[in-house]
Formats: sequence, structure tokens, C-alpha cells
Amino acid sequence: MKSRRLLGMQVVGSEGWTIGKVRDIVFDETTWRIGSLEVKLDRSVAEEYQMKKLLSRTTLVVDVASVHAVGDHLMLSITKPELGKMVSFRKP
Repeated sequence: MKSRRLLGMQVVGSEGWTIGKVRDIVFDETTWRIGSLEVKLDRSVAEEYQMKKLLSRTTLVVDVASVHAVGDHLMLSITKPELGKMVSFRKP
């Protein structure tokens, strides 16, 4: 699979809920492999975690170790509570 196919792909959590879409791919410069994905959060997810504020970025970087499967969409092995911890850790 070509890495650019991931761009714009829908990202879902382990329980099947929509998280967002792949916005960018971050490569590990030493191995030339995908290291993480930048995910643009779905509006409802951003609002749920109070990330939908003026001039606030609603993206989250997810390590590829969290990717469970790739097909018509990209499924993460992240639950909603785990995503909440990632978002709260990211806030300044």
C-alpha cells in the first residue's frame, strides 16, 4: 500500500466510533518508516474534548503502534477513555 493512500482516510476507534481523518503522515527519519499519523479530529470528537476553540488546532498525533487495521478505513486499537487521556495530555 502506498502511504499517500492513507491521507484523508477515515479513522475509527476500537469500538467503531469515528475519530476523524488522516491529515498527515510523519516519517521516522532514521528508518524511513511511518512513525505516526496526524489525525484531524471529527467535529463531534473535538467538541466532546473541548478542543473546538477559536484558533485551536483540532489535530492529534497518533503513533502507528496504535493502528489495528487498514482497509476501507483505518482502525485504531484506542478506546474512547484512552483517546481522552491522549487529548488531555496534549493540552497546554
